[in-house]
Amino acid sequence: MKRLFLLFSFVFSLAALQAQEELNVIYEEQFDGGIPADWDVTQATPAGAIWTWSDDGDAADLIVDGEVTGAGFWDNGMRGPIVSPSVANGCAMFNGDAYDNDGSGIDGLGLGPIPAGDVGYNGTLVSPTIDCSSLPGVVLLFNQFARTFDATFNVGVSNDDGATWTDFEINTELAVNAQTSAADEELLDISSIAANQPNVRIRFNFTGSYYFWLIDDVRVAELPQFNLAIDSVFYTPATFAQPRSFLCRDTFVFQADIDNIGSADRENVFLKAVVTTGEGTVLYEDSVMVESIAAGQEALNVQIDRLWVPENEDGSPLDEGSYNINYSVYTLNPGEEDFDPSDNATDRLFVATDDNLFSVDNGSDIAVQPGGGGDFEIGCYYSLPGDPCLSQMGDFFVTTLYFEYARNADTGPIAGQSVTGFLYKAREDLGPGLAGLTTAELQGDDWLNLVAFNSYEFPEGASNFDPNEIELLDAATFQPIIPVSPGDQLIATINYEGEAAQGFHAIQETPFLYENLTTFVFTSQWFLAGFGNDSHAVTRLNLDFMVNANAPILADEAMNIFPNPTTDRLTIDLALEAPTAAMIVVTSMDNKVIQTREFDNVQEEQVELNVSNLAAGTYIVSLMTEAGVKAMKFVKAAN
Repeated sequence: MKRLFLLFSFVFSLAALQAQEELNVIYEEQFDGGIPADWDVTQATPAGAIWTWSDDGDAADLIVDGEVTGAGFWDNGMRGPIVSPSVANGCAMFNGDAYDNDGSGIDGLGLGPIPAGDVGYNGTLVSPTIDCSSLPGVVLLFNQFARTFDATFNVGVSNDDGATWTDFEINTELAVNAQTSAADEELLDISSIAANQPNVRIRFNFTGSYYFWLIDDVRVAELPQFNLAIDSVFYTPATFAQPRSFLCRDTFVFQADIDNIGSADRENVFLKAVVTTGEGTVLYEDSVMVESIAAGQEALNVQIDRLWVPENEDGSPLDEGSYNINYSVYTLNPGEEDFDPSDNATDRLFVATDDNLFSVDNGSDIAVQPGGGGDFEIGCYYSLPGDPCLSQMGDFFVTTLYFEYARNADTGPIAGQSVTGFLYKAREDLGPGLAGLTTAELQGDDWLNLVAFNSYEFPEGASNFDPNEIELLDAATFQPIIPVSPGDQLIATINYEGEAAQGFHAIQETPFLYENLTTFVFTSQWFLAGFGNDSHAVTRLNLDFMVNANAPILADEAMNIFPNPTTDRLTIDLALEAPTAAMIVVTSMDNKVIQTREFDNVQEEQVELNVSNLAAGTYIVSLMTEAGVKAMKFVKAAN
């Protein structure tokens, strides 16, 4: 079920441990039936705003002085409980949302039973004393579900029975109004404080106002000896989906961070990357060795030397379809089986499109709007490569914007609401990734040039998360052909005003940690960080391609095709005057690129294209060379 979020939100997930039974656990607390008496919750500001027990593992409400008070931003139960092994027994909870709010959301700020005030909350949950004197290395594990507006989350460790504390701040990657995964499991190496110590205590400290922190299944154990993990990977594709004519210039770099979260130093650690087609054909495979990673340390930005240009084994551009990049970390050293192999590998997908679709998302799963209400604009950043495969053969044009929208039922129907789609080009003097753009310039629009727009009214029967497409009009000519050029930096947005701004724009929460910009938001100014680098607005851009009308026409004998009509195969006879680089492009009658084939050096050759998957109709096949072009129509008959 897709969810509507009142405020910005994204998910950050860690793989759940698969081998916990191998741990030497010396202490465990499941909060079965309540917070035990030997756990201290009395340290709280304001007075009374303490850690409490959640019987069902969620933060939808809490009990204060015998009265149930609801959280204002739990989203009407659309969030589920913490996903922990013992959630059926309940969990520990700090619920700033329910303390400050009377359950009515924005209108209830400061109206709860214990308002946060200007200072906010400071609540601690402190364990009893734990004897770690027999452990040369100590790890703290716990399940959590947390969301922040202005909150910080600290895990404190003391080795003198609570007299002094060393704090580890976690969840620092969360943006404003962001949350962890409900299934997040944290593993902290606390050996530097707790190893061989008899008087260890653990403290969970929530500071700030909104929203909540759920904690369950707290365990203290001996640090595993062998435990490698892939911490994060560089998502190398420029966008999740992009046209083949652009993907062929998107050189891939394979890079990741490797954690040694075990107690032993590790030698000869390998990072491997494999790119495969949807059918499993290997297109790229290589690895790099890290000579050593000390216990508790991280090898950052480990990069495989060999780059890869996305192409088939024969050097031709990738076929339309989905592809997978698998990263894995391992060692060949005997006797060093990994404690938690679940985090030793990870996959990243990307898509080559033939319909000229650009998309940073792979489908929506939630919808959001900025906090505080009011009009807003949201969209995505797309950078066109400076030398796409077809750039010398014709021109590119933007045609449409795709987006998805949702509303709560109590704010009225979607049908009849109106929005506006905009397409901007960034100022030409800005470098890649908008380098050179100043913070002051984000207050306005001077760094943007409006190139296209159009309004859109949702039709009768429109539902949440329906596909919507806006046909853009050139801002100067008001024609549905908007030329763009290689190297352009484009921002495609949807603008919500008035009643439409009561709704939500769809986003996807993904593990794709883009290093480049993805989602932009405008309220009172532009925010280029969006919801974080793993959450992306569903605002897609469609382009068309047109053969250069001013190019010379090749001789009739340069290209012939047969059979015509055809049901499955189209054979193309090439007979050029001299060897040359060339490209064959199949387009629909409305200029959508369907198929391409590149040649580095061709003169006389017979080429066969598979057109069996095309719908019945008329298409254009074009031969493009530096000397000129030739185009012919062919008919795809019904199979």
